[in-house]
Amino acid sequence: MVQSLLKINARVIGTHGQMKVFNPISPQHRHRLSVRSTEGRRVEHLTRRSSYAFQLDAFTGAVLRGRPVLTGPTQAIANMTVIDAIYRAASMPLRQPSSTSEPS
Repeated sequence: MVQSLLKINARVIGTHGQMKVFNPISPQHRHRLSVRSTEGRRVEHLTRRSSYAFQLDAFTGAVLRGRPVLTGPTQAIANMTVIDAIYRAASMPLRQPSSTSEPS
């Protein structure tokens, strides 16, 4: 039996149905996507690869093979703005830039 330390779920409700996602952050540890609509119910199980593996594929594809960057600087800044807001809401200090000095 697998014990989960982190449980993250999402539910989206629309005018014609709803979608439930179980564990979208760490799909390699049990996950499920279910859609219920006026046409019926569908449950899908996706690949068990980690989110990190997909991110690494996208990064190496862009750097080594010249593929398009899927998330550009505008999205990166928006993500960091949200992360900073979360830190502030939790009364945590914001991260500081790391040193840019070269190792000796």
